[in-house]
Amino acid sequence: MFLFFFFLGAQQSLQEVFHKGMTLKEAIKHAMTILKQVMEEKLSETNVEVATVTKENGFQLLGGDDLQTYIKDLS
Repeated sequence: MFLFFFFLGAQQSLQEVFHKGMTLKEAIKHAMTILKQVMEEKLSETNVEVATVTKENGFQLLGGDDLQTYIKDLS
């Protein structure tokens, strides 16, 4: 049941910050900020994965320096 309420809260938070002109970088930052707020552990490359899906690049899994940059920016 907790996961259901977590999902609803996260979804509501994302809806509050979403706008049509949002960049992919902004969307990733907002999603990771919300994740940071609800996770008990500190965000790290070992407990977070970020993937994007775009028309231009299809499915891409962020990793390494890209992921670490987003995590560092949240600190």
